[in-house]
Amino acid sequence: MSDDVRAALADRGIALLEAIFYGTDGFPGFAEELSSPELSELTLAQMATLLYLHTREARMGILAAHLRVGLSSMTSIADRLERRGLVCRRRDSADGRAVLCSLTSEGERRIDALFEQRRTAMVARLEGLDISELGTVAHALELIGRTGPQDGPVEH
Repeated sequence: MSDDVRAALADRGIALLEAIFYGTDGFPGFAEELSSPELSELTLAQMATLLYLHTREARMGILAAHLRVGLSSMTSIADRLERRGLVCRRRDSADGRAVLCSLTSEGERRIDALFEQRRTAMVARLEGLDISELGTVAHALELIGRTGPQDGPVEH
């Protein structure tokens, strides 16, 4: 396959994904269906922090690296989330200089509600597809997931 054809197909795929998510080109968008009233007041960095902490607690330096922000910016993000009762911080018992950040039960509840809302919206979209179409969608998403970003988040 020529580089031009490959680039054109990739551009088409990106345009379709954006259209489906943002609701352009005749597609109703997922973005509005997936917005959560409980989390709508959060910035993108705050939301990314909550999503990262959903499965683990993390040192502030690791969070800063994951979000690609400075430690002082990460501290400000955590301060705001802590004031909202969504995260808590504590000293790392293994290294007293380090601070660990984790979700509070309220933070977990809100992220769980967001995941449930997202799942419900996606199920509603997929219900109209037949078995063959569902298989095609699943296969395409597996391919996309397998490739992953070349400079993705910092691993731990």
